[in-house]
Amino acid sequence: MEIKIDDETEAIFQERAKHSEYESAAEYAAMVLEVVAEELADEETPNEEMRDRLSDLGYL
Repeated sequence: MEIKIDDETEAIFQERAKHSEYESAAEYAAMVLEVVAEELADEETPNEEMRDRLSDLGYL
């Protein structure tokens, strides 16, 4: 899968990847997407706060 992001977001991922000792911004971004997807799919303990935040940001 290929996801296009703007330069500002890429710079944020690059900085956080370095800070978190990931080898690349792509590896860090994949981890972030996995965590968010898992939280949204968790039917036992739905995280309404996360859903609300993503909705506020225009992602849902």
